Amino acid sequence: MYQDVYDHGGIANILFFKEGELVVGEDRKDRETRKNIKTDDPKTIVVPARTIVVNTNLVDERTGAFGIYHECIHHEEHYLFFRLQELGNSDPRNLKTEEVVIEEGHELHDPIHFMEKQADRGAYGLMMPATHTQEMIRQECARVKGYRNVGEKYEIAGLRMAVALQAAHFRIRARMIQLGHYEAKGALNYINYQMIQPFAFERESLAVEELTFVIGPGILRALADKNERLSALLESGRYVYADGHAVRNDPRFVESRGYLGDMTRDVIERQYAEHRDNDFYSDEAEEVTDVYVNHCIEVIDAIRLSCADPYIAVEHRLDFSEYVPGGFGTGDFLAIGDGVIEVIDFKGGRGVRVNADHNSQLMLYGLGALLEFDPLYDIKTVRMTIVQPRLQNISSFEMDADELIKWADEYLRPRALLAQRGEGDFCAGEHCRWCKARFTCRARSEYFMELARRDFKQPDLLTDEEIAD
Repeated sequence: MYQDVYDHGGIANILFFKEGELVVGEDRKDRETRKNIKTDDPKTIVVPARTIVVNTNLVDERTGAFGIYHECIHHEEHYLFFRLQELGNSDPRNLKTEEVVIEEGHELHDPIHFMEKQADRGAYGLMMPATHTQEMIRQECARVKGYRNVGEKYEIAGLRMAVALQAAHFRIRARMIQLGHYEAKGALNYINYQMIQPFAFERESLAVEELTFVIGPGILRALADKNERLSALLESGRYVYADGHAVRNDPRFVESRGYLGDMTRDVIERQYAEHRDNDFYSDEAEEVTDVYVNHCIEVIDAIRLSCADPYIAVEHRLDFSEYVPGGFGTGDFLAIGDGVIEVIDFKGGRGVRVNADHNSQLMLYGLGALLEFDPLYDIKTVRMTIVQPRLQNISSFEMDADELIKWADEYLRPRALLAQRGEGDFCAGEHCRWCKARFTCRARSEYFMELARRDFKQPDLLTDEEIAD
């Protein structure tokens, strides 16, 4: 049973061993503002015995399967315990509690904590059996092409598995690690409700008991307040916080193209100074990129009017290999908020004016972004923009997400499969200027020969000189 559980105190699922009452009503945090929303008019309903209630104030129905398996383990393994405790259901809010002071050095034994851990472990086994899941991981990882590191490979595979299994991403990641895929520690990580870039370490450093190498900025600050050595390291500037990690403040480890914060300003300024000292440096290049950057900032500001915490990504890998074998590209700028994906492509040239309207490159990028982020953000619209400052061209085009998927299914995939098999017809034209094979392509040569024949075609009527002869 899916219900908005009222005054839930963070409880995601409730198992009713016996018939009981439940107070329901809106009681959640707004996804965008993170503010509490709570109804003033809750209702009381009767829940039948042997019923699992999934709290939709906390859990998305699309990823609620794990909680159901968790409660099934409770039903099969822990019924006697709850009966001995004279409980009518497993709702911890109904437990009578008293404060117990634990003496220093005394180990705490908590049977409820143990049962919850046992139910979690059993739920993973029921939902993702080891043999079947190992094969699924192998198949999905084999499908991934063009990844930058092994963490990214596991992230792409994990996102696909999450959709197929109707499970939250972090549960896929946990099961991968349980089954010995320690590299998945670099995948599907979240900081401040946003997914961070996947990363990779040597397997030998990953094969230890630590659950993760990711840390939030708030926790890092709190640790630094308590640890003088850590605080001194951070204040020295030798280490910085970037994208879920505390790393060495060195261009080999920190890329200046991301949002790295004030602590990395010295790295960025040093690289910028080296760039300006280059013999090929021109102020025009800076003016051109300023147009692009200012447009991106305007897009972010516009999204924040309706979404307090948009997802922003720069130079993000976009994989559309589900439709084009091996297909991927790099999105210059992505912004996601309020059901809309913004994909912006920067064109620095002045030779050819590029229009965004049904632009196939942008549609591929939009498709890659939609495939990756729709399971997280429920995307309705994909808006694609080309920024071409040297031609004073900013061109935008948008499509419904369903329309873009339909184009990919009906137009893109059949042609991509033909190309992969070496079939289909070559089609020469103005677009050939971008093709690497244009100088050796037979179809293009014949195309231009035909144009030449038209230019030198004999007229239908004889000229006066030909008649005189």
